[in-house]
Amino acid sequence: MDHQSVPITIVNHVSIDISCSPGRVWDAILEDYLCARKFSEAGYAIERLDDPVYFRGGFRMRLEHDGAVVDERICCVTELDKTARRLSMYAEYLTAPNEMKVHATYQAHRSWTGTKYSIDSYASFHPARLTEDGETDISAAVAKMEAHFEAALVRYLQGIQKSLQS
Repeated sequence: MDHQSVPITIVNHVSIDISCSPGRVWDAILEDYLCARKFSEAGYAIERLDDPVYFRGGFRMRLEHDGAVVDERICCVTELDKTARRLSMYAEYLTAPNEMKVHATYQAHRSWTGTKYSIDSYASFHPARLTEDGETDISAAVAKMEAHFEAALVRYLQGIQKSLQS
């Protein structure tokens, strides 16, 4: 079997403690991901998916630069558990890096300090995506991507923490 045809999955688990109620963190999760605020504020055009397949909710997001589409994804809700304050979503990237698929779960847990906001993310893609930039050591390229994804998730959580605690 050609190793280029077997997808690689990068797993990230990040969390942060936020000094506010779980309800406030849950509202922020819903606004950012279910309502796509995080993406619309970043300049993405958001189109709700009106299809029975997306009965829990979903949207197409599209970012253009100089008239060219630079990022397009279909995102759908796979779990919405209001009691557990847990939202799970699936994103399929339609532009480079196409063939990347991300499953992520966002959850607000009560903690001693208020709320622990945790994100579990699973990103799958083909190794060919890693070698497009001339990288030949796949394990080193995966480690770089893991670090990049984790840093982005931590920055996001720190931003939410700052906005909810101020």
